[in-house]
Amino acid sequence: MEGNTAHLAFLCSPGMSHLIPFTQLASQLAEVHNIAITLLINSDNPTNPAYLSLLKSLPHRVDAITLPVPPPNSIPEGASPMTQIILTVLSSLPHVQNTLTDLLSKTRLSAFVIDIFSFPAKEMAGDLGLPCYLFYPSPYTALALNLHAPELVKSYQGTFKDLPEPVKLPGCVPISGSDLVEPLQYRDSEMYHGFLQLCTQLSEMKGILVNTYEELEPGVAEPFKEPNEARPPIYALGPLTRPIETEVDQNHESLAWLDSQPDKSVVYVSFGSWGYVVTSWAPQLAILKHKSIRLFLTHCGWSSVIESITNGVPMVALPLHAEQRLNAALLTDGAKVCLRPKELNSGLVTKDEIARVIKCVMEGEEREALKQRANEPKNAAANALLEGGSSYKATVKVVEEWKETVV
Repeated sequence: MEGNTAHLAFLCSPGMSHLIPFTQLASQLAEVHNIAITLLINSDNPTNPAYLSLLKSLPHRVDAITLPVPPPNSIPEGASPMTQIILTVLSSLPHVQNTLTDLLSKTRLSAFVIDIFSFPAKEMAGDLGLPCYLFYPSPYTALALNLHAPELVKSYQGTFKDLPEPVKLPGCVPISGSDLVEPLQYRDSEMYHGFLQLCTQLSEMKGILVNTYEELEPGVAEPFKEPNEARPPIYALGPLTRPIETEVDQNHESLAWLDSQPDKSVVYVSFGSWGYVVTSWAPQLAILKHKSIRLFLTHCGWSSVIESITNGVPMVALPLHAEQRLNAALLTDGAKVCLRPKELNSGLVTKDEIARVIKCVMEGEEREALKQRANEPKNAAANALLEGGSSYKATVKVVEEWKETVV
């Protein structure tokens, strides 16, 4: 290929937690590895200042295209976040196909990279002759569960939250049944069957790119390094976060307030971008970098986890849905950079229990030990991305594969 470059098309599903790692992956490939990217984005709020600022920060080799929003009333009122995402992606597919067809008439593409909610576009890639890769913006542990889910559901016929023993996947921390991903908890639901169908199709991908790094999940990394005919190659390219705050972040009013607080005196609380108390986007990365922050009370969305880890901020976990309970188990029992309040039999957590755990980190014996443990994955994350690091080498490997492929 001329200039030994490659051109990729990316498809991102709605939500800033999906877009941030996607844009960072695109930026890294463009700036470090000289890859041209056409980034197709399903945005749930294309006029959001934070969204527009993120697009503005992209390097010139990344061409971002915002796909049309779904027609009015096409998404049922009160639909779950997952349903909203899937319906938005399905609505966009004709526009995606038109864009890819137009691209192929003008340039030569090496691959089409989708995320897990954009899986319906995989068939389109096949029709166009494009190698299709999955970008998986969650940890190795969650991917391991996806790969083993079809076998797992055959081994146990009851409700997973009532599973008597933890699930033991190769290299993973033991996972209680109630911490398995949300779709597996409802065997009679459409979500359950859709999830299993997706899991069985993972083997059809050309490769899987994961937003993690080997040193964070060493037990799972080892079996994933081994060639396996039952699954595609897996590349850990993370941690992918925004390296520099945008102007919107730097001037946010919350930072001025943090400047007036004592060092390591503030608990930062955030439960993601779906449903919220603060009605504007918070500059999370800038907040977590601030010297006054000691602790992050988080829902354990993976983008939030990665931003906390790369800044060495200990966490307290209050997972809500999707794979967040699984992430909490990894952080608590594996990486040991997080404390988790005890739940009642109902699954609820009392305010007194939350307060008790927060005090352990802010004032108790756990304070310094947790902070020290949080520094270890922080340093390992930085090293993984340096030339010669585990994630850098994995990125070079897949980039070389793309540079040898032309459609």
